[in-house]
Amino acid sequence: MPGSGFRLIDFFVILLCLFGAAYSFKLFWFDLFYTINSRNEKPLGIITSQYKTVKRQFRDSVRWDRLIIGAPLYEGDLIRVAELSSLAFKREDIQVEYVDYQMRRILPLTDGFLQIEGNVIVTAEKGGIYYLNGSRIEAGVGTVIKSESGDDGVSIQVLEGGEKVKIERDGKTRELDAGEMLDWDTTGNERSIPNAVVRLPRPNARYLKNSPQPISADFAWKRVNMASTDALYLEIAEDPNFARIVSASNTFDETVRVSLDAGPWHWRLSFAGSVLAKGYFTIVDASGPVLISPVKDSRILYSDALPSLSFQWSKTEGASEYYLEVCETDDFTRPRLRRQVAANFLLDSTLGPGTWYWHILPIFPAGFTGSAVYSSTGSFHIEQGDKQEVVLPELVIPEIPPELKLELPALGTVLPGLTALRQPTVFRWDYTGEVGESRFVLSANPDPTVGQPVIELLNPGKIIRVNRLDAGIWYWTVEAKTPDGLKSVAEPRRLEVQAIPLLPAPGGRSPAAGYRIGVEELRARRIDFTWNQVPGANGYILTIYRQSTNGLQQIIRTDLINRTRWTLTNLGILDNGSFVWQVEAVNSRGNTIEQRGRTADNLFILNIPRPAQPRVHSEGLRMEEVQIEGAGNSDNE
Repeated sequence: MPGSGFRLIDFFVILLCLFGAAYSFKLFWFDLFYTINSRNEKPLGIITSQYKTVKRQFRDSVRWDRLIIGAPLYEGDLIRVAELSSLAFKREDIQVEYVDYQMRRILPLTDGFLQIEGNVIVTAEKGGIYYLNGSRIEAGVGTVIKSESGDDGVSIQVLEGGEKVKIERDGKTRELDAGEMLDWDTTGNERSIPNAVVRLPRPNARYLKNSPQPISADFAWKRVNMASTDALYLEIAEDPNFARIVSASNTFDETVRVSLDAGPWHWRLSFAGSVLAKGYFTIVDASGPVLISPVKDSRILYSDALPSLSFQWSKTEGASEYYLEVCETDDFTRPRLRRQVAANFLLDSTLGPGTWYWHILPIFPAGFTGSAVYSSTGSFHIEQGDKQEVVLPELVIPEIPPELKLELPALGTVLPGLTALRQPTVFRWDYTGEVGESRFVLSANPDPTVGQPVIELLNPGKIIRVNRLDAGIWYWTVEAKTPDGLKSVAEPRRLEVQAIPLLPAPGGRSPAAGYRIGVEELRARRIDFTWNQVPGANGYILTIYRQSTNGLQQIIRTDLINRTRWTLTNLGILDNGSFVWQVEAVNSRGNTIEQRGRTADNLFILNIPRPAQPRVHSEGLRMEEVQIEGAGNSDNE
């Protein structure tokens, strides 16, 4: 057919395809062996700790690799830290920990010093110089600095350190002590706004809980651009959206201790409705794994060769390794077998006849606070017999009542009064087994099943919402029965609802204490009362009392005022004497006052001039009087 022969353009198409295939193979080969080739390059740092999901992409590579402790980091590496994860690396005596969800490139050195960007915590173990989010830092021994870089600007906070930290940025030099911070907006201008330097907990802190009881988590901060009388609001929740808050409190202190169970916890610190700081930490149950195999009190028979034993136990979240001990006595003074393994199982065939005891200790990597404990002790017996077999104890299946688990509120929860008033308190529970009927009770009695409960719900769901819970100490539990009538009652939990705190007294009050109402006010036919705004208040109540020998007599009490001023125009209700005016800040919803405030009062004096004495003229008698303006009634604003 005409045109069916090989054309010149076909040759170029084939040549182009071969070139593309060769180039793709080269990229694949480079990517495959980049890790090996990069060993000839001096690393910028060595990984000292990593938690959960952290990945690294080499420079000019498309493959993501998981990082491990001891791995090198190179200039140009791209690291990705997942949510609730962290990565720390060390160069000389400076350690850098990346926290929060972020993806960052490892930058080259600047003037021979480390250059760091992102949300990080930097520890200068022996002091040093480095560049951090656009600032040159010169820190002393043991200095710990936290820095955040985002769409709203950059901040640098000094968490710890005995020496002043020298910070250079945009040609300006500043010095900070521990507990101080600098904050810049996106244009590079320094901001002086209310803030807080949170020293505890560290971002993405990890605590070990080695007993069934909750542990105490400490919060510590220092106010910045705020007064010591400014109340801060601390909330702790199960989720990052704070839909499931387990603890909330108003505080004037700079330290707070909260009892919490195992789990990931999110927190935020607020002032006047604005979030100053937030973060998360994890409490890990380190009370020891559950032993699975060999089954407790089992008998293992063998004929010739020693039996091959399979030791198995449950995994422990966060543990990197496990330490196994097997001994002929349950005090483990002279263990026969000791092994440290990364998996949650071990095969061994070195144990001979006798009764053996064993337990497991989870081992956690660097970055965890606290200590782990050994698991419960298991035992088994080895005997030599005709054949190798395992003889288990006789299995007796008793009737099992429902196993109840109270989940929310957590043990030891303390709720602010306003939180319990304005939003439902969520009670959540769960069970295993078969439940025919159940009952939820809430009472002021430590044993809520005794006496008259405040709230009793029959056959509720697994989530109960209680509206407007009053201040006080409450105890709650759930009891359930199987269809056969076997009953189970959960251990009661204590819940404290704090009294609603009083709002501060308004300051800047005028008329001030001892003020004398003069002719100017009388001629203007008004007296202006003013005060400062109180954070958290949306209304005010003003009261005026007349002072007499019998005490204070109320003559005016206003409705809710939504401003910080009020004017009295009906001066006719006043006469000469001393008066006390009082103002109270409140927070209300509709016509209901939910939060009252501390009252503040000032005394003012009204001195209306008396009429002039009559004067007699030679032409006759004529009396002149000084008329006081403002007489009569008028409406108040």
